[in-house]
Amino acid sequence: APADARAAAAHYEQAALLGHAQAMYNLGLMYVEGRSLPRNQTRAAAYFKRAANAGMVQAAYNLGVLYEGDALGKPDIDSAIEWYEAAAGEAHREPAVAARRLNRQRSQSAKQ
Repeated sequence: APADARAAAAHYEQAALLGHAQAMYNLGLMYVEGRSLPRNQTRAAAYFKRAANAGMVQAAYNLGVLYEGDALGKPDIDSAIEWYEAAAGEAHREPAVAARRLNRQRSQSAKQ
C-alpha cells in the first residue's frame, strides 16, 4: 500500500503541473497528513492555495484552518479570514461561520 500511495503522489504531481485542481488539493492533504509524503504544512498550504485559486472551495477552507492555527508558525488571523471568506463566497456555511467567529474574536481583542 505505501508503494501505491507513493505512485498516487507521483501521478498527482504530474496532474498538478498540468493545472488539475483536485490533484493539487490531494497533494495538499498528503502533505498535511504526512501520508506517503513527508509532513510539510508549508508545501500543503502552497498546494491548497493553487487549488483554491483554481476554484476548489475546500482548499480555501483548509487554508483558513492552516492560517488560523499555528501549523505555519504564528497564527495569521487576517489570512485565515480572507480564505474562509473566499470559501464562504462559494455558498458554504462552515467557512462563513469560521470567518464570522474570527472577525468577532479580532474585534474583541482590539478593544482590550
